[in-house]
Amino acid sequence: MESMVRTKRCFICNHETGDGIEVLGEFLCNDCQKIIVDISPGDFGYDFYRKKMIDIWQNYMKGIEYEDQI
Repeated sequence: MESMVRTKRCFICNHETGDGIEVLGEFLCNDCQKIIVDISPGDFGYDFYRKKMIDIWQNYMKGIEYEDQI
């Protein structure tokens, strides 16, 4: 019997995979998770990953209508 692996599209790199986690409602693949954990502010690509994490946070805050609660 075949097992079905559900794939999702990574919010950061757009690759489809079955391995990863959801962060504030957005899926992150294992490869992007590793990069985020290991990257330092002076590293190439840091600003890209930082912006993507900000996007995840902003999407989440819009979803809970945070602005209306202030």
